[in-house]
Amino acid sequence: MIRRAEIKDVDALIELLQQVLNLHQRIRPDIFKSGVTKYTKDELINLIQDEKMLIYVYEENEEILGHLFCFEEEYPETNNLKAYHSLFIDDLCVKEKARHQGIGTKLFNFIKQYAMENKIDNITLNVYQDNIDAINFYQKMGMKIKKCIYELKL
Repeated sequence: MIRRAEIKDVDALIELLQQVLNLHQRIRPDIFKSGVTKYTKDELINLIQDEKMLIYVYEENEEILGHLFCFEEEYPETNNLKAYHSLFIDDLCVKEKARHQGIGTKLFNFIKQYAMENKIDNITLNVYQDNIDAINFYQKMGMKIKKCIYELKL
């Protein structure tokens, strides 16, 4: 079942965020620290209480097996760009032991349905080039590359 995250879910969210960070730290040890998470417990509590943050969990048999952190963004019209309403996936994670069981697809389709119902123009996210599993997953979900950020490490 997918539901809105609650304060009682903080420890499970920290565990999933640790798995995300471990993956990112293996891919880009020059950027990511080890042994920490993206958010502290206090920050997570504040985010869960923030109505503008869309934080959902996938729960099965009273165990959190995945999460989804999103927020909406409004882009105003500019001289050369049309206005649009976007949904940004800040984090989507499935617990390591539960991967390849369709949970990520359920979470993605859930937020896609939310976006369509709320007349959102697009869904965006960031993924590191070396995160091949994530790239393959998002392409399977129908996502396409919007733009690339190039880097020259010095």
